[in-house]
Amino acid sequence: MDLETAIVATLPPFFAIVVELINPVNERAIEPKVAVDLRAFELGANHEHLVKTATKLVSGAVELAGLAPTFVASLTAGLGLVVEYAKVWLRGNFHWSHLIILGGFIAIILLLVLVVMSYLAGQTYFQIEATRQPWPIAPRRRPWCTASRVIQWMIVSTNIFLVLLVWISYSMLAEHEAS
Repeated sequence: MDLETAIVATLPPFFAIVVELINPVNERAIEPKVAVDLRAFELGANHEHLVKTATKLVSGAVELAGLAPTFVASLTAGLGLVVEYAKVWLRGNFHWSHLIILGGFIAIILLLVLVVMSYLAGQTYFQIEATRQPWPIAPRRRPWCTASRVIQWMIVSTNIFLVLLVWISYSMLAEHEAS
């Protein structure tokens, strides 16, 4: 793997982190728009509650949609790694550590996907944003542990893992090409 390829492989996870951390579609941006959209319901006794519920519902949907850039980054980084390792293997420079890195990548991404899917299973968009669910790894309720916070943490940590994996692979492949 050359330096240019490593830099290009780092870009999708990096941009997925930036999109997650600087998300312009957040609860503060959504609430005023929901209030305008629900103005026709102002005569109801629970108008404020309706606005808060609708805001949480939309925020949960937006947070769930934020998983898409991470899955795209995982696929592009993963395919890039497979191609680079395949080039080395076709030249006859197979090393067992390459298989460990690719196997570890696939196992961790599958584990994260399964954890997210099992954690979110059966939750509505409102529940994703509003309720504190026990985290499957440590089944205690935590004050920060709404599903949307868990999703945000998983998006950032997965993309950091991808960036690290690309640079570890770059250093390993550069070392094998030099020898």
